[in-house]
Amino acid sequence: MKLGLRIEHGGATIADMELDQGDHVIGRAPECAVVLPDRAVSSRHALLRIGETSAELIDQESLNGMHLEGRKVAKIPIARDLTVEICGHLLHFHPKARSRRLLPALPALSLRLAVLSATAVLALGVLCAAWIPGNTALRENRLREGLQRGALLVRSLAEQNILPLRAKLLDQVRVTPVSAEEGVLQAYVTDPYGKILAPPKDLGKALDNPQALAKAAQSGVNLWTEPDGETWLTCPVRDGETLLGLAVLTYDPLRAVPGSGSAAGLALGLACAVLLWAVTGAAILRLTLGPARRLAEDMGVALKSGAGALAFRPPSREYAELKQAAERLLVLAAAAEPQKDAPAGHAPRQAVGPAPGDPPPPADVAATPGYPAAPAPSDSRPPVRRTAGEDGAWCLISLDDYRLVQWSPGFAGHLAVPDLAPPVHLLTALADPALLSAVAEAVDDPAPQAERPVQGQSLVAVKRPGTGPGVVRVEITETA
Repeated sequence: MKLGLRIEHGGATIADMELDQGDHVIGRAPECAVVLPDRAVSSRHALLRIGETSAELIDQESLNGMHLEGRKVAKIPIARDLTVEICGHLLHFHPKARSRRLLPALPALSLRLAVLSATAVLALGVLCAAWIPGNTALRENRLREGLQRGALLVRSLAEQNILPLRAKLLDQVRVTPVSAEEGVLQAYVTDPYGKILAPPKDLGKALDNPQALAKAAQSGVNLWTEPDGETWLTCPVRDGETLLGLAVLTYDPLRAVPGSGSAAGLALGLACAVLLWAVTGAAILRLTLGPARRLAEDMGVALKSGAGALAFRPPSREYAELKQAAERLLVLAAAAEPQKDAPAGHAPRQAVGPAPGDPPPPADVAATPGYPAAPAPSDSRPPVRRTAGEDGAWCLISLDDYRLVQWSPGFAGHLAVPDLAPPVHLLTALADPALLSAVAEAVDDPAPQAERPVQGQSLVAVKRPGTGPGVVRVEITETA
């Protein structure tokens, strides 16, 4: 993603820029990517980290810090337009998409509605792909059957008029009952030269085109279509080799064979489409929502049983991220009540203050058991102890999935099982709930360095930057 940045100071805009993906240092030093020339600003005041889909602003332990909506914060995720104040400088951040949309943004749809809509479109597509060719094939079959029926009718018309034409009884030449059949537009009986003999009211030429007359006089049934789309069928009336006349039909083959109707075919196609829609939608919803249901069930079992890691196998990268987030929630839930399953030999969590209804604390609170020391001012950080050294008790923890990726030999004494091999989840690695709580709280602290005491023990968990992005180093040292 890209991030737009406008800097204002004293009511005037002093800089307007667009930052690409990567790490950008904000400070007073000239080599910083964003320079704020003010003595109150630290040389490397904050780090702006822009990823592919998200961005965040991290305080680099500056003297005066940074403020969001009047509150001093150490880490700010940037997912919308917001303004951060650094020593009187207003930094207006504007997240920008990679590319401009060619179409307006569509309203958000639920997964079920989106799946059902997609399957409905798929079903209609199948309906069009199957019904249209099927309707065309049905029409061709009707046309073929209608032409076969027309050939039988014109042959029957020729045969019923052989005797009248042989005896030259022209008044007995007739076109009924053939003329009353479905699909017959007109029926004629002509002499060999095309003059109409029956019906008498249509005396005249039936075939004015000499080529058509020649074609009609050929042996057998002949068929052709005129330019206006009218279909003609002819059959010669013969007495042996003598041509007595012609039987002629103008014909509509589709009317001769009634179809089932487009409404019935459309109804059948819609029924098939609805069935396909229901089956496909149910299958897709089962495939997409099934893993989410299994993940939720696995989380419930893990919360009740106290299991460290989830047995759920993510089918995709998105579900892998959900599993990581779920395991992180398990760590926080286990760290919230470390005394619940504390093993024998560990002292329970000490009280963090007086209970409701207790008398007010004495003047010398720090020297009174049961009361915590006075909190440090909000603008100061607790001191971080010095490094325990490479031979001390330390481990490297991945922030993505709370897994220990490396540890020192001195840290092995804090593991639940001495022969564990990395990577191993934090819940599985540490059996001591007090130590687990201290490590989890230190890792979750947004500051680059933090420390938390281990309740009931003379130990402290110290968090420091790790060997790379997304990895922190946690040291277990003795309290001073």
